[in-house]
Order: sequence, then structure tokens, then C-alpha cells
Amino acid sequence: MSEGMRHRDRVTDYLQAVRRTLRWETIARGLGWTFAAALVLTCIAVPVAHTERFSDAAVGWMRLLLFGGTGAVIGWLLLRPLLRRRSDAQIARFVENQRPEFRDRLTTAVECPPPADPLDGAIRDLLFEDTARYAAKVPAGSFLNRQNVQRFAAIGAGALAMLVGLALFGPAMFRYGTAHLWTGWMAVHAEPLYRIDVNPGDARVARRASQVVSARPHGFQPRE
Repeated sequence: MSEGMRHRDRVTDYLQAVRRTLRWETIARGLGWTFAAALVLTCIAVPVAHTERFSDAAVGWMRLLLFGGTGAVIGWLLLRPLLRRRSDAQIARFVENQRPEFRDRLTTAVECPPPADPLDGAIRDLLFEDTARYAAKVPAGSFLNRQNVQRFAAIGAGALAMLVGLALFGPAMFRYGTAHLWTGWMAVHAEPLYRIDVNPGDARVARRASQVVSARPHGFQPRE
């Protein structure tokens, strides 16, 4: 491999490394907003389903809201940016906007057409050599906006912690509703939020015998 090819490969590898670095910020942003959206939608869906006593129709519509809304956020803010590949020219312009010391070397190297004669090829090789030397001084990881990554990571972690907290330690409505709306469709049988336990239940009682019957409400407070 010639020296010119080696320098071109170094520039290409550098652009790929910058592209991978920017993807981490995209992932952090997408996941942060996804968990935040899941929390907000849960806080809307559970009270609405609660007002309908978690009927089958209400649960179905609220699950559609939860999964549809969260899926839309994932598709728009996570998958769409990840699937949209930035060209080498776009990456080069981004790098030079962040680091003016490149002085258009990277953009020129990327957009430089194939040489038409040996002299043009020699000039192009020198351009790639000079660009690769400058790129070695600026690590690809330096283009990661760590403050943004930390901010979105904090948003996502906080939203997830609040969602789990509602499911485990929140009011009865949220303890039941969060689990039922998100994961109830996987359960074979789930205890209803509103029920009355009657004791002794369906036990047989002898004719003319006396039997104490007690009832214990769950999920609501009787008026009398």
C-alpha cells in the first residue's frame, strides 16, 4: 500500500470514528426522551383508566396510548436519527465548524475529486497527509458533547426511577395501573384492583345453621 493510500485510509477512519462518537449522543438523547415520554404517558393513562374502573375498553385504549406514544418517540427521536447516515462531507464540515484549526483541510480532502494526472495525484496525497497529521492531534472523542450525554442520561434515569417508584411504592391506583397497563397483557390472570373478598366464600352451610359472613373491600372505601 502506497503512502498516499495509507493517509487516505487514516482520514476515512477518522471520519468514521467521529460518526460513531456522534451516534452516542443521539442514543443518549433518544433514550432520555423515551423514558420521559413513558413516564408522562403513564401519568396520563393510569388516572384515565382509573376513572373507568380499568374496564377492558379503557385498558385497551390506554395501552394503545402508552405503546403507541412511546413507540412514536423511539421511532422519531432514536431510530430515525440513527438510520439517517451523515455523509463524509457533512461530518467534515461539522468537524471544521467545531475546530477551525483544520482550515478547510478535511472538507477539501473529502470533496477532492480523483486525480486526472500524476501531478494532481501527488498534490492530493500531500493534502491527505497534511489532513491526517492534523486529525491525529484532535481525537474523535473530543467531539462528544459530554454535558448533553450526561443531561439526557440523567433525564432518562430519573424518569425510569420515577416510573418504577410509582409501580412499587406509589398510590394503589398507580401500583396496580402501571403494572397492569404495561405488563398486564403478558399475565395469564391478574387480580382486579376493585374487588370484595367474601369469607367463607362458597363454603356449604347446613340448613338452619348460623354462619358469620364477612366482606372485605379492596381498592375502594364503602360509603356505609
